[in-house]
Order: sequence, then C-alpha cells, then structure tokens
Amino acid sequence: MKNKSKYLALGLALTMTLSACANPDNKKGNNEGTGNKTEVSSKDNGGKKDFSDKLNGEDGVVRWVRGHSGNLMMTMAEHNGYLEEYGLKVEQIPMQTTDESFAAVAGNQVDIVSNAGTSTPLQRIAKGDDLQIFGGHMVEGAMFLIGRPDSEWKDMSSLVGKKVAGSPITYVITGPLLEMGYDPKEDVDWVQVGKGSDAVAALKSGEVDYACVGTEIAHQVKTDPAIKEIAKYGDIMDKYSCCRMETAERFIKEKPNTTKALLKALLRGMRDYEKDPNAASKLLAEELDVPLEFVEAYTLDSGYEIHPDPLYNSCVRAWAYLDELGFLDENAKSIDLRDHITVDLYKEALDEVIEEVGDEDPEYWEKQKKYFEENNSMYYNKDEEKEYFQHVKDTIEENRAKNAKN
Repeated sequence: MKNKSKYLALGLALTMTLSACANPDNKKGNNEGTGNKTEVSSKDNGGKKDFSDKLNGEDGVVRWVRGHSGNLMMTMAEHNGYLEEYGLKVEQIPMQTTDESFAAVAGNQVDIVSNAGTSTPLQRIAKGDDLQIFGGHMVEGAMFLIGRPDSEWKDMSSLVGKKVAGSPITYVITGPLLEMGYDPKEDVDWVQVGKGSDAVAALKSGEVDYACVGTEIAHQVKTDPAIKEIAKYGDIMDKYSCCRMETAERFIKEKPNTTKALLKALLRGMRDYEKDPNAASKLLAEELDVPLEFVEAYTLDSGYEIHPDPLYNSCVRAWAYLDELGFLDENAKSIDLRDHITVDLYKEALDEVIEEVGDEDPEYWEKQKKYFEENNSMYYNKDEEKEYFQHVKDTIEENRAKNAKN
C-alpha cells in the first residue's frame, strides 16, 4: 500500500544512517518446492491458531540479518503472534554491511538476508556464490533522485553530461538511460561519495548536480528546503526490486517447511501493515528506537512498497540491465535464474496460507494471487523471458543508432 503523509521536521539533525536498500556504493567492506500439499490444520491453543505441526519435525529456528531500517513485515508478524503460530524462532542478528551479511551466510553463521538490495545478490549469483532468492522485502524502498531547488528536469536524459552522486550500478537510473540509447557509464559523470549524507553534502556544495539517495535520507528529502525531490525510484521504474530475500541452498533443503512458514508469517504481517500503516510505523519506530517522524518518512511514503513475493520478472529485468552494463561476471552467460530464484516454494507458501487463513480477508488474498501471477510470469514461460532479453538489446541498439544520426 502506498500512502502519502506530511511530516514534522526534527529539531536535531539525525546523524544515524540506515543501510537497508541504500545505494550500492554505500556498502563496505533450481530449487523446486517440496511438492507436498499440506492439509489445513490448526490446533486449539487457547484461542490462538497453531500451525506448528506443519514444520514436520524441523526446529523452526531462523537466524535473520536485521537491517538498520528494519523489516515491517517481520515486525508485524512478531507483534501479532504469527511467528509463534507457525512455530518459528527468529533470532535477529544486526550486521553493518552487505559484505558482512553475505559472508555470514556463506559461513553458516546466519540464514537469511533481506536488506541487501538486488544488484549485490545478483552479482554474487553471477560469480557462482551459493545464494537462493526465495522472497523479497522492499519492492520499492522510498529511494530518491534529488537535486537542488533550481534544478531543471525534463526526463532521464537530463542526467547526460551532469555530475551525479552515486554509482552506474544503480540500474533504476542507468537501465532506462541504456534503453534511450545512451552509455550511462560514460555519458554521466558519476561521483562516488560514500554514504547518503555525503551525497547530500556534495549536492548542497555544488560538487554534483544530482544525487541518488536511499531510504536513510527519506526524512531529509521531505524536510530540507535545500533539497528538491526530482523523482522517486518507483516512478522511474515500477517495482524495480529494492531488496530481495536470500539464503543459502542448504537452508532451504534442510528446512523447506520453516522457509514456507516464514513466508506465510511475512505475508500476514504485510496484510497488517496495509490495514494500518500508521500503527505499524509506530511499532517499527519503537523497535528501532528512533523518532517516529524518521520512520514515517519512508513507511508512509508513496514510494515505499513491501512484499515477500520473489518478483522473478523484476529480477530478470535487473539481470538484463546489469549484464548490458557489464556488471555481471562472464559466468552469468551460463546461468539460468530459475536455479537461483525459488518461485515454486513461494507459490506453495501462498497457496497454503490462503488455505489456512484465506477466509479472514478474501479480497486481500485474491489480490496476492494476482500479484504473484503478474510478477512471476517469466518464470513459467522461458520464451517470454528470452524475448524480453532480446527486446532490451534491440531497443538499446535502435536508439543508439538514432542518437548517432542526430
């Protein structure tokens, strides 16, 4: 759900940074489903639902990397007892960087990462890392392209020849430029400056003309008169896939029922956020121990959308852009994304949760089925995927030829 809200300015400047779905330059340092259709069962537990028997002997333990901006679906799932209903024991482990998070997955120190963007896990998959995308977090993460109050803007071509704080790996920006026939790595002067706050400082000082900033800057974008919001990332590219949810193949093989239970709990947590985003935002602010205005700046923004769906189609689009931009390892040519994105497992979880609690909110669950079909069609149609990749290539070549003539 996307909501618009007005925000109060904070009296003190917030110096903390939130890394979830931040710009890629800010970081440092075919699994099939189980195939077993589970019958609906809900044990009586003092009036509470109890689906823990569906773990079928698994311990339900999940070691979860907690991002600095949190995960509202997880917050609501825990607050409303869904983790308990499914027999899940989620240990949230704070980590500072994406490199640290993925190293911990590789070393079997944690199980799941959900706040590390989309470019990074896809690049790691291309290199041959053992990563499985089995769901998602932010579909659109309240990320912005910003300028100064006097910045002029026509369309994406306005970036050509300008200095932009960010990185060309940000395919939300460079993908459309590619399809317009530009070479975004050469036609834009990229200035790598570090954190989002550094990007804002570079913009204000005149060092750059525009800046790409992440979720952590949302409050400042709304309250700082020296900043002009040029565009939300979601306006530039619908459902661009801000953050996917990843794990190692071993976790899904060892705990397929735990994985599905987690997805079901997150789906129900998302429903509660959509019903009352204001109450959900207050819970998240309390959990993160930050001012409410800071959290509401992104959780109530129209550019913020969360969903545990794996978004196969969006991942294909990101893969195509990253490949054309030269950001994927050569090994990518031999990779079938179906071997690294477990769409079937998510579909099983969606079908099961509808059997379990679908009668509570039929309209909501019907919407989730349609959402799945719209955003994962390429997974079930290799020809559609192949045609899409070719379309991207053809569009780039055609527009480059036109630009050359002009």
